[in-house]
This record gives sequence, structure tokens and C-alpha cells, in this order.
Amino acid sequence: MGAFDNQEITLPACPKCGTKTKKKIAWLKSNKSFTCRCGATINVNSSQLTSEIRKVEDKLKKLFK
Repeated sequence: MGAFDNQEITLPACPKCGTKTKKKIAWLKSNKSFTCRCGATINVNSSQLTSEIRKVEDKLKKLFK
């Protein structure tokens, strides 16, 4: 489990209704999409998200050694 997995982030607004959804990073890492309240399917680029989070975690580890 990564250092930020329990953190919740706000995702970009739904293109159909404008609703902003919050999800935990751990959830985003393991899911490719979710359904907005309006019924629209929102795709998540979890591989890019995971890659960027790992970079931040690695930098923090180096910083606090």
C-alpha cells in the first residue's frame, strides 16, 4: 500500500453534468472507470495516475531519509 492510497482526491468534472466526484487513490489505482450520478461512464487512466503517484512517493522517501 502506498503512502497516499487512503487520500481522497477530486476528479475532473463529469463532461455530461459537471458533477465533481471524490475517490480514494487506492480505488483509482484498481478501477478503470466509474458511473457518475447522471449515468455517464467516466474513464480513469489508472496507469498514468499510479505512475505519477509512485514518482511522488519515491521523491518523498528520498527527502525523508
